[in-house]
Amino acid sequence: MINNINPFNEKNLIEIHRVLMNGLDQRNCKYRLRSEGVFDGDRCVFMAPPSSQVPSLMNDLFKQINKAKNELSPLIYSNISHYEFVFIHPFNDGNGRSARLWSKPLLSQIDNFF
Repeated sequence: MINNINPFNEKNLIEIHRVLMNGLDQRNCKYRLRSEGVFDGDRCVFMAPPSSQVPSLMNDLFKQINKAKNELSPLIYSNISHYEFVFIHPFNDGNGRSARLWSKPLLSQIDNFF
């Protein structure tokens, strides 16, 4: 399936999340509706942007990478996309897994990378 993913299409990213999280999270393939953070025990080490901003931030991210694909190396825009995605933290769970898998089709834009 990953070879048929268009990494520049938001719906394809949501499909990646749906497949990865099938049976693990009832809200898979839907953006989060509550606050999310990363914790080390009881200590919050990162608080994601408010859930109300997620759709707009994701839309901006896809505009950015669609522009970047014509201006930057796939290695650069893949790293930027990964960072931004993890920062936005759009899903309740599976953000890291989705970001890592999403990197593969972005990096496949480099000739003979995979």
